[in-house]
Amino acid sequence: MLKVIRSFVINHLKTTSWNKRVSISYIYCDYKDRRNQTAVNLMSSLVKQLLLQHNDMPAEIKMSYSRNGNGNSTPSFDEYSELLQLTLNLFTTSFIMIDALDEHLELSKDTNSSARAIKFLKQVRDIQWRLAARRSCKLFITSRENRLIEEQLSGCARIDIRATDSDIREYLKSQILNDNTFPLAERLREDHNLTSNILENVVTKAHGMSVTHM
Repeated sequence: MLKVIRSFVINHLKTTSWNKRVSISYIYCDYKDRRNQTAVNLMSSLVKQLLLQHNDMPAEIKMSYSRNGNGNSTPSFDEYSELLQLTLNLFTTSFIMIDALDEHLELSKDTNSSARAIKFLKQVRDIQWRLAARRSCKLFITSRENRLIEEQLSGCARIDIRATDSDIREYLKSQILNDNTFPLAERLREDHNLTSNILENVVTKAHGMSVTHM
C-alpha cells in the first residue's frame, strides 16, 4: 500500500511540478541494505540527484571534488551537508521524499548507533529551516512509529495510515493463493487450515504504518 502511495506522490510531483527551478529527490530506506545506506551515503544521494537536475556544475562542487583527491576519497558528512544546502539553493522549490525512514534508524538497539543514525534526519531538517527565508524545501517522510523520528518531527503535520485486519487478510490471501506470486499456492489452496493459520498469524503480527509529512 505504501509503495503505491510513494510512487503516486513522486509521479504526481514529476507531472505537476516539472520546472527547471523545481527539484525532486527521494530516498528509499531498506533494512536489507543498512551497511551501505549510511548517513553519509544518504546525504550523498540527495546531492547527486539535485546536481543531475541542474544544468551547470557549481564551483563549490568542483572544489569539493578537487579537495577529495578528484574522487579518490569521500567527503565527510558535514561537507555533504554543506553541499546539500548549496544545491538546494539552486532551486526555488525542492521536494525531498524519504521512504521507510525507520528502516534506516533501526541499526541496532545500541543508543549510540541510534544517535548516529538520527543525525541524517536532523541535518536535513536543519537545512530546511535555514532555507525557509529564501527557498521552499518540502519534506515528505514515511515511517512506522518510532520514538526518535517522532521527537525530530514534533510539531509537523502527520497522517496515520493503518490497514485494517480485513485489508491485510484479503491482500495476503490474494498473494499466497496466486501461482504467479507464491510457489506453494497450489498446496495452500488444498489445505484451508494451513492457509487460515498463515493469514491469522500475519494479521496478528502486522503493525500499522504512519506517514509523516510537512
